[in-house]
Amino acid sequence: MDEKLTFLDFETTGFRKNRAVSLGIVHYKNKIRVSEKYYLINPMEQIEPMAQRIHGISFEDVMDEPTFLDLWDEISKYIEGCTIIAHNAQYDIRVLMGELRRYHIECKNFDVICTCENARKMHLPVPNNKLDTLCRYFHLNSGNHHNALDDTIACENLYFCLRKIGGNLLKRA
Repeated sequence: MDEKLTFLDFETTGFRKNRAVSLGIVHYKNKIRVSEKYYLINPMEQIEPMAQRIHGISFEDVMDEPTFLDLWDEISKYIEGCTIIAHNAQYDIRVLMGELRRYHIECKNFDVICTCENARKMHLPVPNNKLDTLCRYFHLNSGNHHNALDDTIACENLYFCLRKIGGNLLKRA
């Protein structure tokens, strides 16, 4: 059976509606890194000012971009039948599931590994388990924090560090 791992990170419109505005994906098939993708996504909603300050994406930046539904045929191959790995996966999966519900898309065939939860269980000597904190602890380049692709790559690198020190990481129930 093919092992398919997909690292991902979403940036969103904010906390009220929480629609995707960007998505970073790094995909592995049978332990080989086969793709790296970055998508800007038209949320068809305004972006909250606080969210815009955090990730730097304005509605003007995404208004002519495809919607999540427009992108689904392309990104579904990185989701369905894969193990999704994200930092604070609960948030990213909530965004993913929200978009799937919004567009009435059926997709449930994936597993999830959260690097934040796994790092927390390892009791590392860090003040918190935020992605940038853990990257500093492991001397990893975290890139431009709150850029979906940079955060995805940081999560990818963190995952392999955690695997190295802790073996197999636990999937979420």
